[in-house]
Amino acid sequence: MERVQRLPGTLPFAGTKRPDLPAFASWALGAAAVIYLLLQNGGYDPIVRDQVGVAAWVIAISGIAAGAFSLPTSTRLGTALLVAFGAYALWTALSMGWSISPEETAGELARVCSYGGILVLGLCAAGDGRRARYLLGGVTTGIGVVAVLAVLSRLHPQWFPENLNGLYLPDIEIERRLAYPLGYSSAVGVMAAVAIPLLAGATAWSKTLSMQALGAAALPIAGFALVLSSSGTGTGAALVAVGAFVVLSPDRLPKILTLLTGGAGTLILLAGINDRAALDRGLPTPAALSQGNELLTIAIVIAIGTALVQVAIGLAVRYGERPRWLRVSRPQALIACAAAVVVLIPAMFVAGVPGEISDGWQNFKSRGTSSVDQTDRSAVLTDTSSSGRYQFWQSAIDANAEDPLKGTGPGTFEFHWAQDPKKFGYVRDSHSLYFDNFAELGWIGLILIVAVVLGTVAVGAWRSFTASPGARARIAAATAAAAAFAVGAGLDWLWEIPALPAIFLLLAAVVATDTERDSLGGILARRVRSKVTKEPSAVRRYAPRVLVVLAGVAALYAIWFPLQENTDLRESHVAAATGDLPAAMAAARSAADAQPDAAAPLIQQAIVLELGSRFNEGAAVARRAVQKEPVNWRNWATLARLEARSGDTEGAVRAYEKSKELNP
Repeated sequence: MERVQRLPGTLPFAGTKRPDLPAFASWALGAAAVIYLLLQNGGYDPIVRDQVGVAAWVIAISGIAAGAFSLPTSTRLGTALLVAFGAYALWTALSMGWSISPEETAGELARVCSYGGILVLGLCAAGDGRRARYLLGGVTTGIGVVAVLAVLSRLHPQWFPENLNGLYLPDIEIERRLAYPLGYSSAVGVMAAVAIPLLAGATAWSKTLSMQALGAAALPIAGFALVLSSSGTGTGAALVAVGAFVVLSPDRLPKILTLLTGGAGTLILLAGINDRAALDRGLPTPAALSQGNELLTIAIVIAIGTALVQVAIGLAVRYGERPRWLRVSRPQALIACAAAVVVLIPAMFVAGVPGEISDGWQNFKSRGTSSVDQTDRSAVLTDTSSSGRYQFWQSAIDANAEDPLKGTGPGTFEFHWAQDPKKFGYVRDSHSLYFDNFAELGWIGLILIVAVVLGTVAVGAWRSFTASPGARARIAAATAAAAAFAVGAGLDWLWEIPALPAIFLLLAAVVATDTERDSLGGILARRVRSKVTKEPSAVRRYAPRVLVVLAGVAALYAIWFPLQENTDLRESHVAAATGDLPAAMAAARSAADAQPDAAAPLIQQAIVLELGSRFNEGAAVARRAVQKEPVNWRNWATLARLEARSGDTEGAVRAYEKSKELNP
């Protein structure tokens, strides 16, 4: 393991008694943003998501304008990341001009702009790289804390909100799948997959043994959260994350030992819950609560044991002399890998692995849901059934054919799916970030989102091998976690659960900016450069700040009006439910003022008028709604009902037939 020389008193928390407040702020930003969004149902509510976006942009704009923050363009890779994401946001904004549903696209533009605010704030928090480690520490802390809370919600469900998933998906044993706090078990599985390399990485780059031990202690808990989620998507993401972390990390042996220790703890917990059927069922029965106490005790013992093993590993790395046979050079590692490939490929054919892969692919392509025993977690975690994803992706490809370059507009896949002959059930998206963009933003949108997501992973992999020794472990952990998100987002609708994209974008900021500032040579080189570099002109100093501030103001404009519309509609729904029709109508009209081109506020007005038995007026408003969004079959269905109640039989039949045409 490489040792890093330090100059006393020159680095945050390294030999100095004075706390580094910017470093603490970077850590607090990462931890607070992750914990808040994860505990707010993942930020799935568009009002919560857009409020976070507004807060991120306001903080970023204020700090940049006042000169309190480093520019998000302070590093070249940070600039490249920001430009790529900005191009994606701009293309989303331009799609308002051709989208088949400008209202849905406006909501997606607000989503992208909110994510952009998180990215800009993350780049500001990382600065020129000197505070990236603290941002990474905050993200790791936040996701580790929530992983522990997620497991606690199964062991002691009475401490947490009631699990109501079984009310909505009664045909499968959904209660068994850990969904807290994101409300979706696959999202919890991917969250755990992201947490694993971050926690393992913290045992390598944290300065103190106590912090390394804390990271290791949370590792089996995060693995247990993955097991409890019963998510095949999470399993795939975790395998990619662990593999990437091992390959990209320097000094791999201690990290492999840490991962093996955490994995052993996870297996013990898996065996423990398999032996406790009441607890495994996920319902808060007296027997389950008793068994939860037992497993909680076991989990605490495992966490402490894992932490102690990590302390031993850390002491061995610091003070032990590694045997010569454990010192593997890069050429030796390459030769060993080549030999392993030569041996494994024939062995895989002998073992029938190609046949298993073929069967798995056929199972994935099948339309049906999983046929495995839902009580067998091992089978569920490795199940290859897609629950219709293959058909969703085929439909996305068909949707792209309508306009290959530009797509149909963000948020509009559901309207294409409603008319697809292969349709079964109701979905809003194709369950893949990449296929969604291919269908809704065309080839250009797909290229831009790939540049942001997979480009971050590729740059992180490159930097993991080329960065200075002190930064490599951090970049490897962040890159592996980003790879887990990239896999999960490709297999499920995780882009719509803002907590996970927010974590990814904060990690992308770390990957793009983290540089080793701890070494003696780096500090001396920076001091020399500061003496010989000319002072930049006023234009070069202030023009980037002005551009970022203007972009932030434009993003706030794009977020604000959909946020106001959703807030007013929520108020209208509540007022209508309580019978306060005047207040409901006032809020619905306010929503229409916020988004004049939107159909949803008009539909809400029509429903309020219907509740007041004003059917003719309601039908007139509903006609205006279908003119604004003629592709939405639900609007036509509402109009058909109101026309019928107003006595216009012919109009009701026409509206019903149009609704059926849009959704056979």
